[in-house]
Amino acid sequence: MIHDDYLMRMLEEFISALIRVLLIRKREQRAVPAELGELASRYLGLDLELLRSLPAEAVQQLLTSSGEPDYLRRYMAAELLREASEGPDGRDKDLYRKAIHLYRSALPLLRDLENTGVKKRLAELRQQQPQRNQNER
Repeated sequence: MIHDDYLMRMLEEFISALIRVLLIRKREQRAVPAELGELASRYLGLDLELLRSLPAEAVQQLLTSSGEPDYLRRYMAAELLREASEGPDGRDKDLYRKAIHLYRSALPLLRDLENTGVKKRLAELRQQQPQRNQNER
């Protein structure tokens, strides 16, 4: 129960921050890489450019804790890389593939989220957050 609460809190905070980046993207494309870099540093303790430059397998190795896969950080890295793959000139396919690889490596977390209802709550947050931010303006 405590573990699920922690996961929920971390993911809600992360998704909210990611949604802010998406809203920034609509206004100013140039600010997005800096925002994504800040999120990578805050949530992963890694530089986004390092994540971009390393092969997916090396990123997976970095995202371990006490020798065990850190599925939450892998999921967050996948989200950040997916967003980083979307640029003004289209999608960076190599970066997008790396994000997909990391999503797959986070499957145990995603299955756990499905079973605990966290995944449904995250989907609700994603739908509600942009509307709430737009209404606040």
